[in-house]
Amino acid sequence: MKSILYIILIFLASSCSNQPDLEGLWQKTGDYDSLGIKLEETDLVYLSFDEDSVVSIQNSWRSRHTISTSAYGLTDSTLIIGKGIYNYVFNDSLTLFYNEGYSTIFKKLGSDKRTKYLDEIDLNGFYHMVRNDSDITFHFEFFQDSLFQHDRDYCSEYHYGKWKVLEINEISFLDTYGFFPLIRIDWCSENEVRLAPAYDGKDKYNLEKYEPDPIREKFVDNWTITSAKESDYFTENDTNLYEITSITVDPDSLCINGENSKIKWLISMDEEYILFPDIDFYTSESSWSLIELADYKMKLGIYADYEIKAVLTFLKAPHESDNPFDIHK
Repeated sequence: MKSILYIILIFLASSCSNQPDLEGLWQKTGDYDSLGIKLEETDLVYLSFDEDSVVSIQNSWRSRHTISTSAYGLTDSTLIIGKGIYNYVFNDSLTLFYNEGYSTIFKKLGSDKRTKYLDEIDLNGFYHMVRNDSDITFHFEFFQDSLFQHDRDYCSEYHYGKWKVLEINEISFLDTYGFFPLIRIDWCSENEVRLAPAYDGKDKYNLEKYEPDPIREKFVDNWTITSAKESDYFTENDTNLYEITSITVDPDSLCINGENSKIKWLISMDEEYILFPDIDFYTSESSWSLIELADYKMKLGIYADYEIKAVLTFLKAPHESDNPFDIHK
């Protein structure tokens, strides 16, 4: 009899508990001081709870996000995450209190925030990025092998980076390895991607696909050197300068002098450089200057010590269908 009564008391106690159901993904909406005044925005934070652990994603504009997993415990007034102990208030949001009344508020990302798209997310292609509160437009090129490039002037030292789609609790995020903070993908179609970094809908971004200039098609071919000019002090031709006599360009890689090794290449979005993303950016070998690219003629600037030391002129190798007299005009 006593055991039955004990079970009933436990059931009543648990049914009257005010403990919230935390399972799911939560996003920080703001930090507040002891007077309830919202502080300047710092890092974006996500908390992903399951039955006995929580994944914490620290998300910053200054560096790539970090992910850590901790056990957590919950009472009617206290949330314990790892070594951190927080008083909390739960209504339609979760407020955690710490450090003399300072607090952080989280909103739960419900099923309506799950990424909506036609099939699997495919970002391969060229996109304009338009921000809802700005007239500035950025341009991005995404590649299926998780590489992208951009034309953002204020960080031009990074012409390209890596990307992947990260899935957290059935919600998709665009991870650019620190170039942007982790951005939630709100919706995706064949020609448009909607991104929403903030829970409240502010600072939304759209990626709109476009067709690039066909300059890349001109570059893909077989090129033979015809002259080389070293800096501005030399005028004599030297076809062995820098040991480049021919370049064979495929759609995604090229080889020099017919060698078997292939080098991945990109044309910068301002169309002024040939970039080699697999080579350390902080070396002269990571790019060539694209001085001229016409139907049958090309001029490349070769760097040494971050300055153009030679200008190489190439002509396309004759095709069977070409008139050789036109090629060498």
